[in-house]
Amino acid sequence: MNPRSSLLVSLPKADRRWPTAVIPFLLSLCLPSLAPADDEQLVKSLRTLDANVVPAAERDAMVNQVRDHLRRLLREANEHSSVEWQQIKTREDWERFRSDKLAALKKSLGSWPKPPGLIKP
Repeated sequence: MNPRSSLLVSLPKADRRWPTAVIPFLLSLCLPSLAPADDEQLVKSLRTLDANVVPAAERDAMVNQVRDHLRRLLREANEHSSVEWQQIKTREDWERFRSDKLAALKKSLGSWPKPPGLIKP
């Protein structure tokens, strides 16, 4: 058996499809001389485009923007939770807090689907 074919046989079914999707793409990259003249002009103009979307001066600030935003959201949620816990002084406060949190949890989980009707064997 060919070593390449044995590799494809051992791969899961989803992984066996990637060569059929990748090979035409790779061939299109290797065969630019077959492109019509109009496409050559398009290729030249695309190669002149600058791939940097963010100016260099702003790039350092943008690098950590998502991380900093997520940290800020987490910190705010933690502070809000701490304030809620500090307001619990009595059993009634605790029961109100608990019922509000359980109601929010049930709402976030949604409703369970209804069972199907009669299923015939």
